[in-house]
Amino acid sequence: MYGSDVNPNPFQEPRFYPTQCNMPEDIRIQVAEWLNQTLATSIDLNSQLKQATWMIRGMNFYPLYLLINEISDQISYHIQIVSERISTLACTPLVSIRIAVQHSQLPEFPFGDIPVEKILKAIAQRIASHSQFIKQSPEELYL
Repeated sequence: MYGSDVNPNPFQEPRFYPTQCNMPEDIRIQVAEWLNQTLATSIDLNSQLKQATWMIRGMNFYPLYLLINEISDQISYHIQIVSERISTLACTPLVSIRIAVQHSQLPEFPFGDIPVEKILKAIAQRIASHSQFIKQSPEELYL
């Protein structure tokens, strides 16, 4: 299924490339790994936000749809920035949805015929979890 040059579990062996970056290699690896974890969680959050827009029904559908899409747009921008930072560290950003879901810090989003209030609560919980994860960043990020 996988070619010989494809790593089926890239989180075990992130790909790093030669670089002129003067950051010590051990710190660069730690920061890139944390950023890849952040990327995975961010991609998962974004996909859950899209899922939420498809589940909302009722008379408040349109304003909630617009609000959730605006949040999703901000997360998409964050994903782009994090991916660029990983590349700057001469590491491959792990941007696959399959990888993201496997390594996300977020729980599965509820599925089915769910009241709007529960959907909004699930969104708020996941945004809070994502924010908390980012706040627990390694000290090396502040060099």
